[in-house]
Amino acid sequence: MTKRFLATAAFVLLSSTVTVSATDIGATFETACPFGDCAAGISLSYLGEFVIPTGQMENGVEFGGISGLDFDAATGHYIAISDDRSDKAPARFYELDVDVDASSLKGVSILKHVTLKDNNGEPFAAKTVDPESIRLGKDGIYWGSEGDAKVLLPPFIRVSSPDGSFIREFKLPEGFAPTADKSSGIRDNLALRR
Repeated sequence: MTKRFLATAAFVLLSSTVTVSATDIGATFETACPFGDCAAGISLSYLGEFVIPTGQMENGVEFGGISGLDFDAATGHYIAISDDRSDKAPARFYELDVDVDASSLKGVSILKHVTLKDNNGEPFAAKTVDPESIRLGKDGIYWGSEGDAKVLLPPFIRVSSPDGSFIREFKLPEGFAPTADKSSGIRDNLALRR
């Protein structure tokens, strides 16, 4: 539970619009409860940073563009989805080993990448998907694509097996589907995220 909270808190902190300046390891950030009626606020301690260099390759695939993160309590590892639209490599998620404890972030190791597959069992073709979010469920890996309004590509939420195979897709309300006249549907980079 602590690692899941740390992952969520770190992702919220890193993806928020609030600017956080560099600080000393161990410094604490506090905020009022962001969820409405809570008994207490949230306190986060800065544990450090670990930079994976641009161009870092994992089995021939460039690492990067992480848009979602979740903790797998069964393995002690994290899963992280790349928001690459299958341009640099097929849509994928990574399994990461994050070496962290209550005092510091020591390192991040990329264990593997898993190619996400469409409902025909094939890797997604370029620009047919825009992965943004990922969560681990009891029956598979839940992930979402926010679509692309410019080319009328609707968003979706799917469940995949740990090997990336398609299990099922949730039916979204018709109002999410983009329209040519832009009278309804998603907007670019303003759809299903985190």
